[in-house]
Amino acid sequence: MRTVSFHFNFNVFRATLAGAAAMLTLTAPGASAQMVQASDMDTVVAALQDYGLRATLETSSSGRPIIRSAASGVNFTIYFYGCTTQHTDCESINFSAGFDLEDGTTFPIINEWNETKLVGRAYLDDEMDPYLDHYVEIMSGLSRDVFNEVLSMWEESLGNFATHVGYH
Repeated sequence: MRTVSFHFNFNVFRATLAGAAAMLTLTAPGASAQMVQASDMDTVVAALQDYGLRATLETSSSGRPIIRSAASGVNFTIYFYGCTTQHTDCESINFSAGFDLEDGTTFPIINEWNETKLVGRAYLDDEMDPYLDHYVEIMSGLSRDVFNEVLSMWEESLGNFATHVGYH
């Protein structure tokens, strides 16, 4: 007959309880006020402003909501995706910055960026001007701390990309 031994680890139990309490805190009343959600564009604007960036909620020529902002000396736009036909209840955002260079840039420069960087997808428009995007799924919302990390990574990538393509 085989005997099964059970060992109770109090530290694991305590860590599990702390994790469960943290999860409950995220869903507690008032916790949603701390969340950044694409479905509530004002939370995105407020998070950008609290981070220290300007943020203006506008409507594009196609009627879609967008946010205009700037970081690292570069203007960028945040587009909302996965929205209803009334442009509400959006599921995600996409940071995007275009760089109007006199002579554009080259595919090898863009490919080097895409091969070596994790944050920011680079591409060229029809005039060979570079663009940088960063897609973020926030249907369920992100805490302000996590969204601040997203902003920090975007800001760093934006500055590095501007240098990479010869904008700065």
